[in-house]
Amino acid sequence: MKIFFFVFSFLLSINVGAQKICFTRDGKICVADANGSNQKYITRKIHESVDPCIAPDGKTIVFTETTKEGYRYIASVNIESGMIKRFKKIPGRNSYGPRFSPDGLHVVFNYFDNKSVWKVAVVDTADTNFYIINSALATDYFNPVFTDDGSLVIMN
Repeated sequence: MKIFFFVFSFLLSINVGAQKICFTRDGKICVADANGSNQKYITRKIHESVDPCIAPDGKTIVFTETTKEGYRYIASVNIESGMIKRFKKIPGRNSYGPRFSPDGLHVVFNYFDNKSVWKVAVVDTADTNFYIINSALATDYFNPVFTDDGSLVIMN
């Protein structure tokens, strides 16, 4: 079970089962024990990393990687090794706000379709499948999250 707290523009992702939290500090992703101890930066080599979300198993964090040029990509980092992986199946250069599915096998996020419309898209964590959920709609949608059972995606 994940609990999200929104405070101003600060997002704290807590993985209750794994007893870990992740958050952004100085444009970098940090991870710590649930009580706040043992804090460490895990994305120091990236220009800016925001929107962290910790996986249900507590081993991986997905986040928005922002380049010096201002492009935004969805990426993940292994908490133990620090190995960072940008999702290659996601086309374009403007995606943000990733959130894990409850089973940890998929990531939902905002995706700009280059037609001036924000879409909601999903990529599997193996980076083999990418699809847009609301591809036929001409309306912007934001802030997607999976329901607790993973059967639906809620967006506004």
